[in-house]
Amino acid sequence: MDIIYDGSDMAIQDEDVPNDDGNSCSDADDDTSSGDEIQAAWHISIPLVVLALQKSRAEKRAERRQLWQSERALESNTCEKKLLDLLHLLDVEAHTKKKEENTLSSTFRAQEQILNAFFLVVQGLNTVHAGQKCQ
Repeated sequence: MDIIYDGSDMAIQDEDVPNDDGNSCSDADDDTSSGDEIQAAWHISIPLVVLALQKSRAEKRAERRQLWQSERALESNTCEKKLLDLLHLLDVEAHTKKKEENTLSSTFRAQEQILNAFFLVVQGLNTVHAGQKCQ
């Protein structure tokens, strides 16, 4: 009986597998001792165990990487949110400051207009007063 490894996760045991010369093998033709069968089984099972361990390690690495990426994304989102909050506060402050400046500017313009009107009135009164003196 020959043990054949086809690349899958299990060994295939087949009594009617053709030899290289095209003849089929049977238990009667089999010269293989039980020690050779055990050695062949070890040659097949060791790579499977190593493959399973590598797969397990790769899965654990992938899980750790995904967890790390999730934590980084959460930290990034938290930092990004804080920055956006600060930018919003700065924007609100700038808008408030601009409103105050506009209000002050309006107030100064109004005061300037009042002063100009006052000077015109004073100038008019001086003209009237000067005209009264001349008469």
